[in-house]
Amino acid sequence: MMTDCFKKALNFIVENPQVLVLGLLGWVATSVVSMLLGSALGVNGQPLRNAVQPAKLLPAMPDVAGMLLVSAIGFLISTYFIAAIYRFFRSRDILAALSEAADSYVDLLFGRVLQYLALLLVYAMLMALGVGVVVVLGMQPVSKITAAQVKDATASESVVAALAGFVASVMVLVVLSVIAAGAVFLVQFKLVFMDLMIVLGGRSPGDALEASWEHTGRAYFGIAYTFTAYGVLIGLPLFFLSVVLSFFGVAGSMLSQALSALVAPSYQVLVLAAYLHVKDIKRVAKAETLSQTASKIAGGEEEWGYLFKRRKPGGGVLDASGSAK
Repeated sequence: MMTDCFKKALNFIVENPQVLVLGLLGWVATSVVSMLLGSALGVNGQPLRNAVQPAKLLPAMPDVAGMLLVSAIGFLISTYFIAAIYRFFRSRDILAALSEAADSYVDLLFGRVLQYLALLLVYAMLMALGVGVVVVLGMQPVSKITAAQVKDATASESVVAALAGFVASVMVLVVLSVIAAGAVFLVQFKLVFMDLMIVLGGRSPGDALEASWEHTGRAYFGIAYTFTAYGVLIGLPLFFLSVVLSFFGVAGSMLSQALSALVAPSYQVLVLAAYLHVKDIKRVAKAETLSQTASKIAGGEEEWGYLFKRRKPGGGVLDASGSAK
């Protein structure tokens, strides 16, 4: 699955390199607006450093609120350009994609918030369980230890047992923290098609969440492997490059961010490639003919199979063998 998806995504980008421009435009828009708004609000890195100091927490709150506002504005802008990238798959035109993005922007915005809340809920539930274990099995026995018991040699065994229980409960909390982080990492792959289904499928955020969860199906591990490999192959080189460029000051940092933004749309292209791949797998499983492999979002929306077919000069497309259609 991974090889096929990577090949389709790469071919699409090679034939439509202008999709990468949308990522760069999104970064420019976000950076400019954030810089102007941050300058107007007098926001810099100092508020967060002050906020961790109890004595300076209250005076720093207005600045912290300003930073949160700047981050929220950045989220709103980036969401619009994500919608534009998905719209580009259909129009193949940057201006048309930017214009059509408004049609699904609000639903996509709520959908992205819903994704974060769902992942946060998974993490919070597991962490709440861990905190409960610490309180019930660890804190309560320790809280009953008195100074007299500590001095009393006959009670030393119960004191040691209580302390051992506390240490064990803290270890349970650490383990559950790791499990919670792992659960969030795994659950996100069940939601990977949400944005696609909202923008190109016209689904509501709730329907898109349910449909994405269902669509992954038995292909879940292939999807998880594909996107994990993508994160490693794309993320690690960008990380090391950013470390190197950080030695060149502001200019290096800006270049690093620009390169990251330039390759960012490749993620959305891979999402579409994975969606089509899973759709094809399901159709083969149902013994459908090859002529029926053009992908649709469940519900009868427009076919998307043509998106990865090569175009021939003068119109039309070429199939995988290179024959004109």
